[in-house]
Amino acid sequence: MVNGGTVNTWICINFSRSVQDSVAGGFCSELAHMCHISGMV
Repeated sequence: MVNGGTVNTWICINFSRSVQDSVAGGFCSELAHMCHISGMV
């Protein structure tokens, strides 16, 4: 990011029929956590 920024809301959409909602939700939670600890939030 050039000037920095803040993400106030995360959304995750699972379009795969073969991936369980809990697995997709866990992935999105981990992604948001990694972005947060990396300073992207």
